Amino acid sequence: MAVSEVYGTIQPDIDVKPTEVELNNLPDFLQDDEIRLDITNPVFSFNANNPLNTDVEMDGILTGYKDGKVTKTVKIGSGNGGASITLKPSGDKQQTISIVRDEKTVVEANATKVVVPNLNDIIETIPDRINVELKTGRKDRTVLHRQFRTGLHTEQRIRHRHPPELRQQSENCVRRNAR
Repeated sequence: MAVSEVYGTIQPDIDVKPTEVELNNLPDFLQDDEIRLDITNPVFSFNANNPLNTDVEMDGILTGYKDGKVTKTVKIGSGNGGASITLKPSGDKQQTISIVRDEKTVVEANATKVVVPNLNDIIETIPDRINVELKTGRKDRTVLHRQFRTGLHTEQRIRHRHPPELRQQSENCVRRNAR
């Protein structure tokens, strides 16, 4: 049996460990439980690398804690109904993702800006710590298409965000070639 094309879905199994950010050494007047913040342009930045040869979309949850109790939770990423958080292929090199409240917020050069309009919710009541949990999101959106040729040469193309009818067409193609 000769197979000339293969269609499939990339489903990376990436283990991202939760990160905890402690907010300490704050002035006394900011530690009062009655204080509420409304920061125009908060920026949460993190560094990551993506060793895969394709974009990886991430979703996450930011959870604020004060005195051991949850103060607020903010969900981020397109799987949570927000803007996409995409890690570009970077090998071992770090890339910066900056989560901001407003599109007009300036972030460092070459950083990927992700707008989360309710970002201030996580710091409105000033938490003692913020827990950041990230996971790969929307695994069904990355479709791999490989076309094999004779010899040692392989052509590989990555296509993104295929509509369901194209995915169905791809599955039918695999079934046809497998016969």
